[in-house]
Amino acid sequence: MKRTAAPTAAHHAPADWTQESLEDELHRSLGRLVYEAARFDFFVGLQLNWLGPYLQVDVSKYLTPSKYTLDNRLAILRKLVRKAYRSAGPEVIAEFDQWFASARSARALRNDYAHGRWGVPGKLAESPLGPHHPRIPMLAFVRLDWDMKPNQPDRSVYMTVEELKEQVAEAVAVFRAFFGLSEKHKHHCLPQ
Repeated sequence: MKRTAAPTAAHHAPADWTQESLEDELHRSLGRLVYEAARFDFFVGLQLNWLGPYLQVDVSKYLTPSKYTLDNRLAILRKLVRKAYRSAGPEVIAEFDQWFASARSARALRNDYAHGRWGVPGKLAESPLGPHHPRIPMLAFVRLDWDMKPNQPDRSVYMTVEELKEQVAEAVAVFRAFFGLSEKHKHHCLPQ
């Protein structure tokens, strides 16, 4: 997760923002992230349903959502992909491994953002256009924990609504990238 620098002119919020409009934008972005992660989890299950039998590996236990998580499904999918595409060579396997690392990060972002706490606005930042322009509302995010010791430093991560939208778009792009990657290299996976 990125810590943000001072907002740029591109992240300039409208002068007429309200608490409600910021919350609506936050909810829209978080909803998209949760929705796309659920869709991705379903797609990973479909891949397991195909690759497991194709490689004669029983994956049925991983398709029990009450016992196994998306992280578990990604781990077994990675093993199956490495087996199915091994004839493609180390470059292709490295390409898949890089995608799996990105997918785990995107899944972690979804978990953090869905379970963490948000401040709306968390603070107001100076406009990059100068002090005579409206200040920019920043969202504040804190990962979920119950450490209540006094005098702790501020662990908030501050971002604009636009920066949150960019992070969500990046995660969604990762969720959707597997299909293109598997299609690109499917000829290595198919029987000769």
